[in-house]
Amino acid sequence: MRTRVTLLACVLGAGLGAEPCLRVDQTVRGVPGLESDRAVTQRVWIAEDKVRVDESAGGPDAWAPRYLLRTDRDPAAIYELLPATKSYRQWEELENIQRDRAINECQILDGIMKLPAAEREKALASQYLREDLARVVEVVTEPAPQRTVGGRPFECRRVRIIENGLTVLDAQVTDQIGRGIDYCRLYRQLGAFSDEVLAKAKEIKGFPLAATLAVVTQRLTTYHTLRIEVTDLAESDAARSFFELPEGWTKEEKALREPCRWRLCDKTVETANPGERWDYKGRRHYFCSLKCKTEFLNELKAVITRGGRVEELFEGRRPADGPAAK
Repeated sequence: MRTRVTLLACVLGAGLGAEPCLRVDQTVRGVPGLESDRAVTQRVWIAEDKVRVDESAGGPDAWAPRYLLRTDRDPAAIYELLPATKSYRQWEELENIQRDRAINECQILDGIMKLPAAEREKALASQYLREDLARVVEVVTEPAPQRTVGGRPFECRRVRIIENGLTVLDAQVTDQIGRGIDYCRLYRQLGAFSDEVLAKAKEIKGFPLAATLAVVTQRLTTYHTLRIEVTDLAESDAARSFFELPEGWTKEEKALREPCRWRLCDKTVETANPGERWDYKGRRHYFCSLKCKTEFLNELKAVITRGGRVEELFEGRRPADGPAAK
């Protein structure tokens, strides 16, 4: 039977060390990091330094825990909860996605700067890049129509965050909630935002009742759209234990292995602890070392520069007499 979490259980524990929080019911369409239009119903509990995300388990007040974000820990950690097996995965390095993105952008820029001047400007614009690799972020605020959530009307304004010309956050924000858009921390921890975008998001007052996010992983031209619409919200208290891992659940330790993605390497990689990784169109690719990943990205840059398809790298086969990269 799937684990069920109810509001009653949360309230009953409130007297034993309560966490004041905002309870948000929302519909989310899309999956971070994947090309999917799947819609899920979520209940999000937002405390000062913790976030818990539950997903509908198919019945009234039946919820299955999905994520725990603990920014009160050093380093901050996010736990993916797996009710079917009463286990969890712990992620502490998802911010490396943005580090990998920076490496990828450097590789692409290197190829662009070798182009003739007449082609260079167009190529930079098409990749949302600047010659100095700066990330210029601006916030645009406009009037927006009133929204009704849970039978209550809310005055709103439209807020857009634009990074190098690409709108990465387009939200309808209200000041009637008394909280900022601090749950952007969850998506940042999932690798969705650059530090520059997050800094601007922290400055925005109010709470988003609807938002479209461009989840950027490898570069600004490769992003996944996530649409969020709040359907109900309320201030509440939750027991501090509500933000802990469920008692008796075990950490998933299964060691999965995949071939190193660099076509001239014949090693396999433990996916839970790879040397390096790279995400593309919802698929994670693994490398045994930074050397292999660098060789792969160099070849990727050459393919992009000549107008080829990225998929060519995945279709390649290691030559029978070719040396393996060590």
